[in-house]
Amino acid sequence: MLIRTIKTMPLNLSKKGVEISEEMKSLLQKMIVFDPKKRITYEELFQHEFFMLKPISEKQITADLDSEEMDQQIMNNNTNS
Repeated sequence: MLIRTIKTMPLNLSKKGVEISEEMKSLLQKMIVFDPKKRITYEELFQHEFFMLKPISEKQITADLDSEEMDQQIMNNNTNS
């Protein structure tokens, strides 16, 4: 019963507050295919479009935040350390 549920359960990657790229969604869906014959291969994995993306720099990420959000993040990081 559990295996049947896992095989047929759809992957929900649209959880509120979690943002991942369409490329990452595509890669994850190809990696978690139950049938190994249909699953993405090791060779195909690194040819996937996700690995062709340019990395986002920390500067680009923080530029998108307003100063209040940045202050909140700094406070959270300091309390978690």
